[in-house]
Amino acid sequence: MRPNHRRGADLESQPPPQHSDRVRLTGTRRYPPSSTSPRYAPGMKTSDVIVRFAVSPVGAALDCYGVRYTGHSFVSWVFARAAGVQYNAPLLLTAIGAVSGKKRPVVLPGFAVGAALCVVGSRGGMPTDPFWVRNLRANPQA
Repeated sequence: MRPNHRRGADLESQPPPQHSDRVRLTGTRRYPPSSTSPRYAPGMKTSDVIVRFAVSPVGAALDCYGVRYTGHSFVSWVFARAAGVQYNAPLLLTAIGAVSGKKRPVVLPGFAVGAALCVVGSRGGMPTDPFWVRNLRANPQA
């Protein structure tokens, strides 16, 4: 009899693995054939994966591209849906970098207040301002 490595389980009395329980070899690591990706921890929600992608540089660039050419932001839609609020059409703000002088586009939720359009630069309640606010303070033309 083999030593028991799992607490409370008798390894020899278990049935052989079924096709869905088999493990495929990918490179030098083994991953189960489920939707679990090696990049994300098991049990991570789909919305967490989308948020992690959305705040990455690639996700931000794709979101800017989507807003520029379609007028809609998938990331803003996901955040609005998760918060249970109505989706607002996003605003594509292109500011000039304070240090680099390059054009820096950023997707923001815009809110109509009377005849004016309002954006909030709170960085989710953080004590520091977002980069686009600093860029606008250095060069107010957008």
